[in-house]
Amino acid sequence: MSVSIKEILQLPCMNGAKVVAGKDNLSQTVTTVTVMEYSHPGDLQNEMNDKMGYRGSEISLSGFFNIRDDVQAQCELIRSFNEVGIVAIILYYVGIWIKKIDAALVQTADELGIVIIVMPEGQMGLRYSDAIMEVSELIYKSKEAEKYFIPEILDRFSLLPEHQRNMDILLRLICNRIQASIILTDSEWRVMYYATWPSGVTVPAQKLANQAMCGGDTAQLGDHTLCSVTHRVGGQNIIALGENREELQSNIAQIDELVQLFMNIWGSKQGAVCTDELIRTIIMGESMKAKRLSELIGIDIQQIDTMFVLRPDDRMHSDETIYKMLNMAREAAQDLFENSFSGTCEDSVVLFAKSLALQNMTIAKNHIADIIHNSKMNLHVFLCNNMTNISKCRNAYVAIKENAPMAIQLYPQKTVISLQEVKFAAHLEALIREGESGVAERLEILGTLDGEDKQLSCILLETLAVYLLDADANIEKTAALLFVHKNTVKYRIGKINKKMRFHIDEMPQRIELYTAVALKRVLY
Repeated sequence: MSVSIKEILQLPCMNGAKVVAGKDNLSQTVTTVTVMEYSHPGDLQNEMNDKMGYRGSEISLSGFFNIRDDVQAQCELIRSFNEVGIVAIILYYVGIWIKKIDAALVQTADELGIVIIVMPEGQMGLRYSDAIMEVSELIYKSKEAEKYFIPEILDRFSLLPEHQRNMDILLRLICNRIQASIILTDSEWRVMYYATWPSGVTVPAQKLANQAMCGGDTAQLGDHTLCSVTHRVGGQNIIALGENREELQSNIAQIDELVQLFMNIWGSKQGAVCTDELIRTIIMGESMKAKRLSELIGIDIQQIDTMFVLRPDDRMHSDETIYKMLNMAREAAQDLFENSFSGTCEDSVVLFAKSLALQNMTIAKNHIADIIHNSKMNLHVFLCNNMTNISKCRNAYVAIKENAPMAIQLYPQKTVISLQEVKFAAHLEALIREGESGVAERLEILGTLDGEDKQLSCILLETLAVYLLDADANIEKTAALLFVHKNTVKYRIGKINKKMRFHIDEMPQRIELYTAVALKRVLY
């Protein structure tokens, strides 16, 4: 649900209305509309605020009837509105009841980011009910159109002052959005937090939790029966109570995810950064959610354009393996990058960093390879450059997940495999699926290396494969991998060039040759 103040200003009921404060905050989301006509600010108002609790993203209609001549009281009221989550005020009967809007009121609202909208001045025929009906209808239609509410709640929660980021307020925001009550218990079904819909209603939370513990799918509140849906996760139970069971069941997974997000980022880790959820969100391609999470954690993902994915070769790896991989990634990042973050995703460790210059990136790849070699762990690293948006990150991760086995088989000498090499491995898979005739056609070019001396033919083919696939067409690296002198490699390359009747580094012939030796390696 994403109804903004700006959208509300376009409604017919707002014709002629003027924004006098908070003009930079018209994009704020509004979830409810209410009427606020308090007595003079003081104990009674404070008690009412305490009873109703945090509302969040409300727009309030008021005429300041009881404080029309008291500017200081008006400013105090604005401050109390800010504390309970009211984001905008629509003022009626200005010029009739309130003679004018004082500059101090505008200044206070601007400082707090609260929008003040003044209805057409001097008009006595205006009715609160017109705005209530039109705004409520707009909010309802938006809610019906947008069933996925995690980004919305996360966005609103993250904008709260730090002292208001607690579980009580998170549950209140969710309750207001889904119009249902929520109870959160520990593993022993003891109530830890709860929030009700309608807000301010007193319920026997522990009694309702006990009913859910016994498997009840309904809850009795006096003469009223509510549907009850329970979701057990880890050491907690989430109970949702409302009128529509189908809606409760569709919403409970999102409630669970928001609760887990809170626990990871603000809860038990006591302020420690949790990047696993940010990485998972990026890999899932959830751009809006990733943007908000990165802001919460304090990471500028706009500066990140390089992704490393560490994957164990052993499919039967343990949690200890993942933990060691994570420590390894963090060790490498500390040595190499000024701006980076890392975490786990499924059976992989993902490291995001700001790219280095080409020369330094080569050093970084070698350094990471050395760390892995010294650890004696059986794993590979996949390097993805130019990850300029979340969609590219997701696509790269999926490509790695699907094609890692083939890429490892194709490049057994490489500890760090590039995304381009992963994509080439996927291309080989597609060629193989085409059938034997297509493969045979692409292998024909290697037939020119055959001769009467079969041993020499095998040596030349092996040298060609190592030179192209493993050594990046580097003579010295090829020699090291084959345990021969570099002059020996030069001699063999010369023989290959002579047999082929073209230089193997020339394009586009090299593409055809590269594909042929790759197919030969994975098939035979």
